Amino acid sequence: MRRADQKIILPYTPENLRMLLLQVCDGENPFSHQDLAYWCDKYTLHYYEYEADETQWMNDMQQADNRQDLAKSFAIAKDIGWQWYFYMARGTTLSDIQYVELHELELPRHLFVKWLNELYEM
Repeated sequence: MRRADQKIILPYTPENLRMLLLQVCDGENPFSHQDLAYWCDKYTLHYYEYEADETQWMNDMQQADNRQDLAKSFAIAKDIGWQWYFYMARGTTLSDIQYVELHELELPRHLFVKWLNELYEM
């Protein structure tokens, strides 16, 4: 069981996202999937310019430098947040939410492997 009080306090960088995903894939994460989703939400807010200007995000995805890493990690962090909320909406029942702490719920492992592979393709 993951600790509810183990918040993620790291700068919002592609390297840190990669490290967090690796910890989850290896089963060594001291934080919950909920905490990772919240950190990813803050990650996407930190790089709000991509949200405000999709053309800039698409242009950066085509670059062969650290801007591509940032743009790709932004998209993955956004997907992690979306998948968490989608899972909450579709993958849980009312009794799950009433009787289980949210920090105990976990997304399917294959999603983390997919996201980690996408980050290593950078």
